[in-house]
This record gives sequence, structure tokens and C-alpha cells, in this order.
Amino acid sequence: MTTLCLTNIIPSAQSLKRSRATEEAVTLTEETIIVPQSKRRTVIKEQIKMNPHEYLLHLSKIEPTPSLSRENFFHVYTEEEIEGYTCATTGAVRSLDLDKLRQMKNEGTSFQCSNPFGESLIHMACRRGSLEVVEFFTKEANVDIKCRDDFGRTPMHDACWTSNPNFELIELLVTLCPELLSLTDVRGHSPLQYTRREHWPLWLSFLEKHQDRFKTTC
Repeated sequence: MTTLCLTNIIPSAQSLKRSRATEEAVTLTEETIIVPQSKRRTVIKEQIKMNPHEYLLHLSKIEPTPSLSRENFFHVYTEEEIEGYTCATTGAVRSLDLDKLRQMKNEGTSFQCSNPFGESLIHMACRRGSLEVVEFFTKEANVDIKCRDDFGRTPMHDACWTSNPNFELIELLVTLCPELLSLTDVRGHSPLQYTRREHWPLWLSFLEKHQDRFKTTC
């Protein structure tokens, strides 16, 4: 059987940059893919036209849902929890100071807090791509990741928005609540639509590896 190696089809960084203007998605993984000659046209056509958001829909058949429509799904912050969003708590998260965070926890500080616009400490930790801080929040401090800001963005949006993806962090969030991947903000954008184009091949590889998890809900 004649085969075709798709490695040479993967574009250079320059061609990826040029594709931004035309909105052409490039979604082949960085690994060499060998396919039968008879199927190469179908594989190339389907892979090149699909971005991570579309690929998730293809894998899971999950319909995107506006997060602001899920009133009973998300944590509702109390006045006390909003008051807990202080310079001390935000400063410890911004500096990713786990020792300080654990000291504050031992002193009775609650990290289930946000500013008046719904931006929480766990949003902040996800935006910094910190697996360690998010693990501390979810496993030690009992922080609920099912939260959103007034723009409808969840911690998953922030985790996908990082300059370099931390797939261990994404895997943790997916394990805790896979449904977050399909919830959209007020612009109708899912978390995967916040990913950077140059990382799309890595995202497709991750989604394919964990596709069974996306067929479940929280």
C-alpha cells in the first residue's frame, strides 16, 4: 500500500503567521502522520479546515452553551466573598507564592472570592497558567472552579488564553469539569476560541488524546 507522510505539509512559523489574515486553520499535529494513499485527500481536507473549537464539536457533538444562561450551575459570590478579594490575596496569586497562600489558608483565609465583576482568584491563577496554584485552590482550599465573570468567562477561558498552553492545567480542569470547555462568553466564544493559532496543532493532539472525557458532563 502506498502511503503519504504528512510531515512536509505542516507549515513553517512564517506561513502560520501569514494565515492569520485569511482565517485559514492549520491543525495538523507536530508528529509525523502516515496515512494510506487512497485516503490522503480526505485526511488533508478535514484536518486543515478545522480549528480546536470545531474539532471539539466534531469529537463530542457537544453544543456550545452561553455561560450566562446557566444560572444554577455557577457559584454565586456573597458580599463577604467579594470583600475577601484583597490586595493580600491577589498579590499572593499574582506572585504564585504557594507558601504565602498556605500560610493564609492556615490563618483562616478563604480563596473562594472575586472582585465585583466576578473575576475570581482562580481566574487569575488560570490566566497565569499555574497548575500548582490551581491544584492548591481545588485540592486544598476547596475552591469551586464553576465560576464566571460578568463577561461570561470561566477559568477555562483564562487557561486557554495563556501565551503558552499548560496542558497539565487544562487536563486538571477537564477532569474536574469537562463541561467548561463548551460554555461560551457574551461574545459567543468558547474557551478553545481563545487559543493562539500557532498552538492549534498541539491543542488538536491534546483533544484527540482525551476525547472520551468530552462526552461526559459535570
